[in-house]
Amino acid sequence: MQIRLIWLCLTGLLMPFSYLQAESFPAPYEIIYVAKYNGMDVEAKHELIVNENSYQLLATVKGLLGGMTEREDFHIDQRGRIRPDSYKAEKSFFGVQKTEILVVDQAANKAIYTRKKKHRELSMLPNYLGPVSYQLQLRRDLEAFADLPSDALNPSSSFTYKVLSRGKIKDYTFEVLGEEVLDTPLGPLPTFKLQRVRDGGKRKTIFWMAPDWEFLVVKIRQNEKDGEQYEMLIKTATIRGQAMSLATEKAAL
Repeated sequence: MQIRLIWLCLTGLLMPFSYLQAESFPAPYEIIYVAKYNGMDVEAKHELIVNENSYQLLATVKGLLGGMTEREDFHIDQRGRIRPDSYKAEKSFFGVQKTEILVVDQAANKAIYTRKKKHRELSMLPNYLGPVSYQLQLRRDLEAFADLPSDALNPSSSFTYKVLSRGKIKDYTFEVLGEEVLDTPLGPLPTFKLQRVRDGGKRKTIFWMAPDWEFLVVKIRQNEKDGEQYEMLIKTATIRGQAMSLATEKAAL
């Protein structure tokens, strides 16, 4: 069943889901991952930088054969919604460089996507998320259910988002697979395991997210349809300037 319907049934509230998150502002964090790309060791880092009235998500991957940088800038509107402002991805592997740029014109309610000679304009709606910020919205939605009964999140629960992806609006659906205690360099860590649901094909993405650490992504595994694969596992993490460890209490965050 859709998880938002579960919320309504349990609480009896008839208010918009976005209103429930109006005061939920993202906290700055930095995560270093132990990562592999097609069996090769790479360095990966994700971070959220909080400015006075805006936010910046940065993701970097570096290895001997190249690297990738993603940056998404966004803000939080008066209803507490994540509103993407711009996105830029730069990839360089085996000497081949690729760049894609997305700029959102908030006044005109449109998004402009550019990659090589491709130029596309899309109508923008308030619920559209960016290529990186959808992960932050997933964390916020999971956090909203953190204090509900343990069976509120179950293998039939799912989340769906409208995401600006490579010049198109795509539905990203995530299905809860269950709970799993994950072995990490920091020790055993309780997680929720989710999979992005795709229509057929061999491409597969699984996320492990830690409820005790505001549902930070602690592991990602992705298999591409061409056989390529990568995996990232948390090595260190800092939230609000505080280093996370298994002794860190959620109440202290």
